[in-house]
Amino acid sequence: MTTTAELAARIAGRMAPHPLPDPRFGLDFDAFIPGFAEADEAAAYLLEHAPPPADALVHVTPDNSLQPLRARLLASGHPLLMPTYGLMRGFLRIDPAEGHGALHRSWLEGAEHYGDLVSLEELQAGPKVMAHYVGAAAVALNGVRFGMGHRYFDTEFALMVEAGITAADASVVVLVHPEQVHHAHLDAPDHEVRATLIAMPGDLVITGAATGPSVLAAEAIAPGLEKAAPVRQLLSARAWK
Repeated sequence: MTTTAELAARIAGRMAPHPLPDPRFGLDFDAFIPGFAEADEAAAYLLEHAPPPADALVHVTPDNSLQPLRARLLASGHPLLMPTYGLMRGFLRIDPAEGHGALHRSWLEGAEHYGDLVSLEELQAGPKVMAHYVGAAAVALNGVRFGMGHRYFDTEFALMVEAGITAADASVVVLVHPEQVHHAHLDAPDHEVRATLIAMPGDLVITGAATGPSVLAAEAIAPGLEKAAPVRQLLSARAWK
């Protein structure tokens, strides 16, 4: 039986002509989710056909493949919630901007410069996160993400649901290159978050995935993220209940 690791390796081979290098990690795709030339086309198609509610706060991961989407969301009036590196310092809130301002804020260095670090309490007191956008090394047709880094988003999503920052049935959109799609269904543990929509250049696939977890289970915490500020804060608050 083929393992998900073997499937991810096959997909990485198919993707070999398409990824864009990272200014820090180069072509070390074990260190980041790469962008690709058609990512802006995928972002534009997604927001034309399945936009989030007007002006809604949305959660976007810092994956390179989502930089064009971050820019378009900011330019269309959406504040972004983005995790800091490794979630160690928590989340940044990045306010909308127009033109080059949106472009600058969509880059990771720009998000750090223009964004504001927000605590779990501030997020709990503010507007709910209405939609989630994530990159992936690979995704199955039923929304199961696999390959490099997929557990980070599981931690972030479950943390936000338990903290009351988002709903367990909030939309989860994964934006990928067509070569990153595994055209079959895969099984996954209940604590793993499945994408409800797969966005590609010129195409959207509704996965029919069920809702995500309602609490942050121990097995959903990616290695090392137990040290992240919001995870420690949530687990501490849970212990006092």
